[in-house]
Amino acid sequence: WILIFWRRIKRGVLHVTVQPATKAELLLLHWYKLEKTVDKNIPGGGYNEIELSTLNEKGDMKDMKNFKSYLAFTLAIGLVLSSMVVFAAEDSDSVGDSSENVSISDNTVSSNSTGGSSGGGGSVERVEIDREAIRLEAEAAESGFENAAQMQLAQAGHKTAGEYYNNAVVTTAGIENAVPVAQGGQLIIDGEVTNASATVSKVSSVYVDSVRAAREGRLLNVVDVRFPAHEAVVNFYMPGIEAGDTVTAVQFTDGTWTDVEVVEVRTDHVLLKLMRSGVVAFLEK
Repeated sequence: WILIFWRRIKRGVLHVTVQPATKAELLLLHWYKLEKTVDKNIPGGGYNEIELSTLNEKGDMKDMKNFKSYLAFTLAIGLVLSSMVVFAAEDSDSVGDSSENVSISDNTVSSNSTGGSSGGGGSVERVEIDREAIRLEAEAAESGFENAAQMQLAQAGHKTAGEYYNNAVVTTAGIENAVPVAQGGQLIIDGEVTNASATVSKVSSVYVDSVRAAREGRLLNVVDVRFPAHEAVVNFYMPGIEAGDTVTAVQFTDGTWTDVEVVEVRTDHVLLKLMRSGVVAFLEK
């Protein structure tokens, strides 16, 4: 189509009109011996069109023909160059789009692969957690606990199910045939019976060795007693104790064992007046 355009210009089918003519074009026309005409009707004056009235001689006609040929050739070259630029730009855009698509596709595949892997790992992890939960529940039921959470709380205090649910200490490391100790009744605080309760927990064998070195008598048990008051009369349930038994108690205070007031000893019960929470040892003389 470029060649057709060029030929049509050469044959005179297409007329080239320059409106307005630039200085470069006027110089070119002057070189071809063409006369320029100034249109006085254009505001400010200007070169409106090229008038070819002066082409009377054969030489001038030949020059005009040559001018048309060169002009057509120039236009054709310009169109070719512009077309090449456009095609090159389109090609680069298409290549860029393709690379972007490939990158996006790769990233998508990579993301999906990663997500699948992590999802699979999460599923396996959940299965392991479920298995462990089932195992713990079965172990708790077998050990006499209502659930695994309570079993774990009891295990933290080194207690069995019976000791945990009865707020008691049945066995103590370092003491053979220990007398069980539990809360046996309501606490008396400031002379009044209350609904407050004390907690009875196990202690380390270090306290057992310490009290044996400090006091004489048969060591019945050693427990850690906690209650919500500065002082209180605590009723301990100690099965096997008989009324009239000589039972004494000491409390570990500031690194030493101090005597505790025994309020009452009756069958299966020993009442102590404690001035603070702490480790208490029961002895029989």
